[in-house]
Amino acid sequence: MASTSPEEDLIGGDLTSEACIDPGRLAAADARARKALVACGGPVFARVFQRIDPALTVEIHVPDGAVIAEAATMRSVAGRARAILMGERVLLDNMDTATVELAVRRARGKALTEASGGVTLARVRELAEVGVDYISVGALTHSAPAADIGLDFRA
Repeated sequence: MASTSPEEDLIGGDLTSEACIDPGRLAAADARARKALVACGGPVFARVFQRIDPALTVEIHVPDGAVIAEAATMRSVAGRARAILMGERVLLDNMDTATVELAVRRARGKALTEASGGVTLARVRELAEVGVDYISVGALTHSAPAADIGLDFRA
């Protein structure tokens, strides 16, 4: 899965990140559980980021199979902000409406935008109103609740 997923999703690059983020900008982000869950996918997380940019530093804080409390940090990644955002796009797309609106403003005329991950039917109108080009609503196809994990950038 991690061997081809980033390349398939990022054919032609990550236009939004390239349009909005300085190439030399460094960042760090933590994957945190939004609700209590059982951890899985640590090696996939690491492999995705390392395939995108081998210079990224990835830390796995909890092993697969561990029970994780709400808000616990599961994994961390640090390095070039563009590369982190490319990996985030593959793994997780959870943004509040204000952040989506900022990204849409920055990308306007440079790249198409898509809101996904954590999008509910109740949020579709507000996301459309901030100018997103595409909206993906997983609730349309998921029969069981999925674990909600966000990749939160540190200040």
